[in-house]
Amino acid sequence: MTDVAFSDLTELTSLAADDLFCVTDDSESSSEKSKKVEWETIRDDLIITGQFLRPQFSWKDADELYIGAGFYDVAGKYAGWTSKLTKSIGSLSASTKYYVYLDESGITSGTAITASEIAISSTAPSYSQTYRGWYNSADRCIFGFRTDGSSQLPEFYHSGEIVHFADHASLYSNSPTSQTWTDVTCISPAFSTKAIVVITGANANPRTLNWRTNGQTGTTGHRVLETASGSTYDSASVIVDTDSSQKFEIYASGADTVTDVWQSGWFFPVGM
Repeated sequence: MTDVAFSDLTELTSLAADDLFCVTDDSESSSEKSKKVEWETIRDDLIITGQFLRPQFSWKDADELYIGAGFYDVAGKYAGWTSKLTKSIGSLSASTKYYVYLDESGITSGTAITASEIAISSTAPSYSQTYRGWYNSADRCIFGFRTDGSSQLPEFYHSGEIVHFADHASLYSNSPTSQTWTDVTCISPAFSTKAIVVITGANANPRTLNWRTNGQTGTTGHRVLETASGSTYDSASVIVDTDSSQKFEIYASGADTVTDVWQSGWFFPVGM
């Protein structure tokens, strides 16, 4: 661990009830002096690039979401809040992905974040190696969602790393799958490359269904299920890794295997 140099400290001549912390300053060669340090100074000087405490995100209604208490480093600024916020999504387009950002320009380090410093944008973030988080310019992305066909916020449930849809979304419906790898595109936010899907298959003869990440060189992938004889449906819930376009592939060992794919949810990536 390296030493941290504090600046702009006030010389301490007496202690008061609100003096939070005292240190000894040895930067002056003539003598050592006690200085007063506020907790906010310690917090801002010791902030770790990229650190965060993810809040609890929850669905309120068709055009609002709740954001529980949490904090983030936003391009070097401490952005935290200690109460549940309500954010309106405004008037949005239908069936479109949107992203929730902490607006760096409106943040004063140490001042509690309100809903006004939270922005909704259709511009997807990218990972910043410098800031160690998902950013659009200096704005840090903290969540994402896709509107439904009526331009509304679909109901969802968030727990830890996972966001579950209240109702699954159809990705690939009742299409005969040949003996070739076939793309399936998830509706996860652009920052997420891990999804929860349910795959079903039916064939008059026993067949196997496999999945793989789109673009991988391996040709086997991962077995999902084996259909039984008699065209009855078999199903399995699996976690799939997609490419950066949220695509994975499915493959049936025999032609005319009727396949359906639904998505149940997605995972937060590292750094969000």
